[in-house]
Amino acid sequence: MAVGWSQSVAWNNPGALAPNEAGQLELVFTDCQPAGSVNLPPANGLQILGQPGRATSFSMINFQTSSSTTLSYAVLPTQTGRIQIPSFEVTTDKGRKTVPGLALDVT
Repeated sequence: MAVGWSQSVAWNNPGALAPNEAGQLELVFTDCQPAGSVNLPPANGLQILGQPGRATSFSMINFQTSSSTTLSYAVLPTQTGRIQIPSFEVTTDKGRKTVPGLALDVT
């Protein structure tokens, strides 16, 4: 029996964003899947543009399997400075997971 890696949900680091220019945030589910839609918490100075795109990958290395699902959110920063997305919980097929907060630098 193959042993998978531990399940987690985390942000890919988007780097700096520009004000009033669309950017992208990626939320990565490792060895678990989102159960239903994932709504981001409100963040002052950040607009979410529509529903997220979804990509899934699967790999097997030395008989150990790993999978990931990435939700890509189109976003529009409406102010300069630091924008904070607070930590929040999501429901996955492996139970509830906490997504860490994310600080975005808009310059």
